[in-house]
Amino acid sequence: MKTQWILVAALALAPLATGCNSVVTDACEKICDCQDCTDREYDECLVEGDAAQETASIYACDAEYEELTICIIEEYRCTAGIWAPDPTDLLACVSDANDLAQCRDRGSRL
Repeated sequence: MKTQWILVAALALAPLATGCNSVVTDACEKICDCQDCTDREYDECLVEGDAAQETASIYACDAEYEELTICIIEEYRCTAGIWAPDPTDLLACVSDANDLAQCRDRGSRL
C-alpha cells in the first residue's frame, strides 16, 4: 500500500526537475518522511517525478504541473503513515489535476 501512494504521488508530481531544492524533491521528502521510505523508494520517487516533469514539458504543461505539485505539497497530509489528501478536503487538488490533464489533451492534438 505504501508503494502505491508513493507512485500516485510521484506521478502527480511528475513534471518537475529533481534538482536541488526542486518541487519534486520537496514533495518526495514530505512523502517519504510520512511513509518512512527506503533510500530506493525515495530515489524512485525522484526518478518518476523527473519523468513526469519531462512529459509535462513535452506537452507545454509546465505551469499546470507546477500548480498541481504545489497543491499536493500544501494540501495533502500525513495520516497514519499515508501521504494523501487531507481527510477534511478529499477533493483538494482535483481542479489542478484536471487542468493538467486538459493541457496534455490539448497538446496531444497538435
